[in-house]
Order: sequence, then structure tokens, then C-alpha cells
Amino acid sequence: LSSISKSNFQHYYKEIIIPHQLQINSIRLTNLFIYNHPFSPLRRLTSLCKLEKLIIHNIQLNYLEELLISLRVLPKLYSLDIEPIDDITNPSHIYDRIFRLPVLKYCQISFKIKSNAILLLETTNEYSSIEHLIIKNDISFYHLDTLLSFIPHLRYLSCLNIFRLKDNPTNIRPIILNKLSHILFQMRHTTFDQFKQWITNLSHRIEVLCISTKYDMKYLDANQWEQLIINHIPYLRIFDIQYTYTVHKDNQIMACNSAEIEQFNSSFWIERQWSFEHLHGWTKNWDNRIFYSTNPYRRKYFTLYGETGQLEKKIHLNTVLHVHIRSLQAIINCIYYFPSVTKITFEHIFDISQDSIATSLNCIIPLKQITKLVINCHCFSFEQIIQILCLTSNLCIMILKSIYLSIPDYWSLQQNENFQSVSKTNGITNITIEEKCKLIDTRLLVALCPRLEHLTICIPTDVFQLTIRFLLSKTNENIRRLFSLCLTHVSKSLVKTLKTFIDSEKLLDNYFLEFFEDKLYLYW
Repeated sequence: LSSISKSNFQHYYKEIIIPHQLQINSIRLTNLFIYNHPFSPLRRLTSLCKLEKLIIHNIQLNYLEELLISLRVLPKLYSLDIEPIDDITNPSHIYDRIFRLPVLKYCQISFKIKSNAILLLETTNEYSSIEHLIIKNDISFYHLDTLLSFIPHLRYLSCLNIFRLKDNPTNIRPIILNKLSHILFQMRHTTFDQFKQWITNLSHRIEVLCISTKYDMKYLDANQWEQLIINHIPYLRIFDIQYTYTVHKDNQIMACNSAEIEQFNSSFWIERQWSFEHLHGWTKNWDNRIFYSTNPYRRKYFTLYGETGQLEKKIHLNTVLHVHIRSLQAIINCIYYFPSVTKITFEHIFDISQDSIATSLNCIIPLKQITKLVINCHCFSFEQIIQILCLTSNLCIMILKSIYLSIPDYWSLQQNENFQSVSKTNGITNITIEEKCKLIDTRLLVALCPRLEHLTICIPTDVFQLTIRFLLSKTNENIRRLFSLCLTHVSKSLVKTLKTFIDSEKLLDNYFLEFFEDKLYLYW
């Protein structure tokens, strides 16, 4: 119900949702305008007695709080995924209402929590039925301990950005979760000693431990890991670690690290069939290193640096879904193949020649199955993007840092055979341009992607009206499917300005406007 225009949504609501409300068992909403829409499914939520799974993204806090109260009457709702659009100062009320859902087993949350946020849950004898918890936003160990004290049945815990607060107590009170068997953490600013103290007090029944961290070299101390596992995690059967760090080429610590890593080849690790690899990737004078588990290797993301390591065993890469690429050399030297990848991110300083990288890239990743492409770096030319798009026929989402033409000849580029082919065949519906985009670049992008539905863009002030008039044109065939705009880096005063302009120019008849933080959303 998110990739649909305003008029089509009304038809869908009347013809599909209403007649089948007693059969609906799953709903996914990500369009922020739907929640306050007269035909919003949330208005009939209590009638969906068979609803089992609910995904709610980009919802305003006032609607979310009301929603969570109404969800209590649903007898089969076992899965909830929520991601509010607002910043949250006090998430306590949200957590309280989530924990009161009677049959909830799976919960995934992603909050934009302010740095001064507080977490004070109501003292109660009631506990949550949640067994599977995924927290995608920043959270401290201190706040996590608060949450865990209300989830005694937890079996699976994943935190994608966990950290230690210096000013908080090391723990609230001893928490024992006897059913907890799986922990997946991406940690920052957390030393090995802090992590050790936390997990020692938690559970002795952990079977799977997957962690990603950096900075503290104690994570490379095999003897400390051995003692921790023997004494406090005796049932551990899968140990998956990824530790990243950077060393200057003149630093003597390089030789020391090699000796420490050799300790992971002792009988303790061999008996458990836990093996590890150490990769290097040079960026100028810096050695980017990754120490990680190779057997079993279950991570869903992988980073390619400038060079690859020499492996004795083949890494199991069939589970990787997202590859980060940090240099052209990483593609050329890569000896791995990623058969399941659906998302690619180019990042860091990515200097490339005029020769196409698409062919080399297709040798390590089957580009035909890619659905999301992120280019988070400069100097990645628009011509190179077109080369990649020639091989990514299933691409739906594209996020660009900026639009850069190595040869600014717009007319010749549009007449290019590859440009024409991509324009006719690509299925891209969602595009984000993070930096300011000139009108001529916007025209070029729209001509390349005529099936565009959602566009997030930063429009320069001097061409604002011209760009809006172009994007809302009723005669341009290249934008006839567009029904959603997000204008970034704007002030709230633009709401009135844009509304006046749209009405005076009669660009749209029926539309919604909303402002959040520094973004203005337009939906029609």
C-alpha cells in the first residue's frame, strides 16, 4: 500500500480492503500520508481479526501511540515492525505499549532517538511475550538492560548499533534470560571488557554469538575469548566475529597483530571447527583490516577494500545480501563470488577510469538480480552509472550522492545507444539525489528513468519553481507515473510557498503536503 498513487489507493481501499477485511493477515504501510487518509486501513484495524503481521514505517508519533493501543484487541497479531518518522525524546510510552500486546512474538523497531532521550518503563508485574527482538536504531547497553528486564521469554536478540554510555551505571540489576540463545550485535565505542561484563551477567544458554565491532584490540585476544566462552558461554556452537581496524603502514603494531591472530589456530578453536581469516585493503598509506569468522560464515553483508587476502579455504559467501565496495581495485582483485547479493553500495573515495567497471563487477556479483544501488561517493560519473544500469534490469531503488558528468554534453549522452536502451528497459521507481541537483540534471535523470514514482531531491533555490513545474507537468510522458516527492534541506516556510505556487499554476488538483525536520513531502 505504499507504491501507489493517491487516487489508486482510494480505489484499492474500496475494492480490496473493505470486501476482504476478514481475510487480511498481513499489512505493510510506509507512506506517511496514508495514516491520516480518510481511507486509511488503520481506521478499520480493529476489524482485521485475522491480522498476524503488521509493518508500519514513516508514521507520526501521535498516530503510532493511538495505533499501539488499538492493537491490543487483535487476537492473532504476533509480528510487528515499526519505524516512526519523528525524532523521539521519550520512547518509554512506545515500549510500554508494545510490551502490552498480548500475543506478540516478533518485534522489529527503528527509532530516531534524540541524544538526551530517557527510558523509564512503568514498574509492573506484566511481562512481554516477545521472543524475537530486533533493534535497528542506536541503543546503549544501559537502555537495553532496561528493556530486557521486561522480556523474560526472549530467544533471539539483534542490535544493529549498540554502544556503551560513559555516564550510566554498568548495569541496572542482574538480568538472567534463560531462554536467550541467539545474540547479534553491531557495536561501537564498546571495549572488550565492557562487552564481557555485560554478557557474563546475562545468560549461560547462548548458542549463537555474532558480533561486529572495531577499535579495541582486545577483541583479537584469543585467550580472553577462550576463557569467556569456557566459563560463561559453554553452549556456544556458532561464533561469528567481524573486527575492523585501520593501521598506518609505518606502525609496528602490524607484526604484533599477526602473532596474536595465530592464537586463533589453537586446539580450542580447531575442535569447535571455528576458523578465521584476516583481510587487508590499502587506501593510500592506511591498511584497512578485517578479522572475521569463515566457518560458519553467515553474515549478510561484506566489505571489499583495495586488496583481498589469500585464502586457504573458500569463504561461504552465498548468504551475503549486501556488498560494500570501497575502491576500483577491490573489484579487479576480488576472488570471491556473491551469488545472493541484491544490494550494492559504492563508498569512500572511489576514483574510476573511463573504462566501464560493469563487466568486472558482473564477474563477482550477478547484476541482473540487484534491486538497490547506492553510490555514496563523488567522481562516479553518470556514464558509468548507465553502464551498470545496462546489466541491472531488476533495479528498483537508486541512491546517488550527486550527478556528475565527465563530459557535460547532455544531448549526445541522451542519444547514446546505452542511454536509450536503459531508458526503455529499466524498472527504477525510487530515486534519491542527496546533494543539490541542477534542473538539467533532473531532466536527464527523468529521461533515463521514465517509470519513476518516488523522487527525493535537493533543489537549488534559483531553479526551484522551474524544477517543480517540470516535475509536476501533465504533458511530459517521462514523469506520468510520478506521484511522490520529497524535497530535502528546506525550511518549514516552504510549505506555504509551495502550496501557493502549485495552486496558482494549477499543477495539481488533489494533493497532500507534510513537513518533517528539514524535509517537505508531496503526495498526489
